[in-house]
Order: sequence, then structure tokens, then C-alpha cells
Amino acid sequence: MKKILSFIFVWFIVTSSSLALTVDNPMQNAAQETRARALFHELRCVVCQGETIADSPSDVARDMRKMVRARIALGEDDAAVIDYFVSQYGEKVLMLPPVKNNVMLWVAPLIVLFIGAYFAWRKLFRRRR
Repeated sequence: MKKILSFIFVWFIVTSSSLALTVDNPMQNAAQETRARALFHELRCVVCQGETIADSPSDVARDMRKMVRARIALGEDDAAVIDYFVSQYGEKVLMLPPVKNNVMLWVAPLIVLFIGAYFAWRKLFRRRR
């Protein structure tokens, strides 16, 4: 009985996880598909935490991937596709926030690192005297 229950459990896990995978239809043009896949890694899924639309299995990410492919098929360049998503979802849709609006976000870790290194050096230097 225990073997049957474990088999049913494993079968359920395997079949339910395979249903979660979604397969997108790639573009006919290989160069356009390469551009689309590169953009997938630059855009964040708006319902997942910290996942790109390339890595997310959610329906929203799937729809976003379809929209990227559709806009590339219409002849838009990468910047226009990204600008479209920024206008729809805001800058939070970008995996790397722009430096111009978030200077402290980029500089603060360096400042903290230098301050910590200064105090560590100072503490080590005092011990040697």
C-alpha cells in the first residue's frame, strides 16, 4: 500500500509540474528571435519577484513574451519595445534600473564599502601599535 501511495504521489508531482511549463512559439526569423530572447532577459515579470519574463512560467510573462515578439515582428527596434513596456508598467519592469534616476542606489553600496574598509583598516592599525 505504501508503494502505491508513493507512486501516486510521484506521478502527481511529475504530471502537475509538466502542466506548468509553457512552450512559446518562436519567431520564423532567427535574428528576430535572438533579439526577442535578449529582451526577455531585460524585462522583469510584473507578478513574480525578481524574475525575468524569460524565466517566469506565469501567464503574464507569457503574454509579455508574445507582445515582445509581436512588436519586433512589426519592425520596432529594441529601445522602442522597452519604452513600450516602461510606459505600460513603469521603470520597475526593467531588470536594471536606469542610473540617472537612482544614483544613490548605485553609489550607496560603494560608500558603505569604503567606510567599512576604513574602519577595519583603522582597527587593525591600532592593534599593531
